Amino acid sequence: MKSTFLHVNRNVFDLQKSLAFYDRALGLKECRRMEAPDGSFILVYLSDGVTPFELELTWLRDRSNPITSGTMRFTWLCR
Repeated sequence: MKSTFLHVNRNVFDLQKSLAFYDRALGLKECRRMEAPDGSFILVYLSDGVTPFELELTWLRDRSNPITSGTMRFTWLCR
C-alpha cells in the first residue's frame, strides 16, 4: 500500500529558530498561522508550495524548558 504524508505536528520551544531551521534544511515556508486570542499558543503551518504536505509547528507560551524526546508527541496523518 502506498501512502503520502499530509500533515505532521511538532511541538517547538523556540519558534523563530525552528522556522529558520525548517526553511534552511527543507525549504519549508510559512503558509498560515493561528494564534490563540490569549496568546497561550501559536500554530504555524509550513509548506513546500508544491505538495499537499504541511508541517505544523506548535509553540506553547507556558513552556519553560526545551522539549526533550520524552515529552514530544507526534501526529502523523497519511493518505
